[in-house]
Amino acid sequence: MALIPGKDVLLFFEDVDRDTFFRNDRRVRRFLRKARNLVRRGKPRVSGFELWYLLLRKALLRAGCRVHTNAYGLARGSFVASAAWQALMAVKAALEEEERHAPVS
Repeated sequence: MALIPGKDVLLFFEDVDRDTFFRNDRRVRRFLRKARNLVRRGKPRVSGFELWYLLLRKALLRAGCRVHTNAYGLARGSFVASAAWQALMAVKAALEEEERHAPVS
């Protein structure tokens, strides 16, 4: 999928947790903690940063943007495409500059 500048927004969000027992166990522990809190309190507890993220995402969606959350592959491809585009524009600008300074025959 190609990103459209001004239309697509890449957001990256993950609560800060560290692996303790095995690789990626922070995701399992986070899920279990949220499930336990849901059963105990009835309403999930949301961190301040998570609330800020959810409100930002909602506002961007209302503004008509496509929001991609934690899309690392899309970001990597976008960066490569962006770098290639910038290189192409630099070459184009250099050629135009040469044409401007070239003697007219």
